[in-house]
Amino acid sequence: MKISYESKVDALSITFRETTVTTKHLAEGIAADYDSEGRLAGLEILDAQNVLADLKRCGRWN
Repeated sequence: MKISYESKVDALSITFRETTVTTKHLAEGIAADYDSEGRLAGLEILDAQNVLADLKRCGRWN
């Protein structure tokens, strides 16, 4: 697993496996990457600082 953060664009990327992917947009600023077998290969969160702060306020992130 690889986690990276690009501060210039406030994007958090979590890669579970390096492979060719198909991206599905789940919500505004949140995308999931799936491999050819439909398994989750990665996630990307734009506006990451605000999204993670919102999750923490909701009690979903500790």
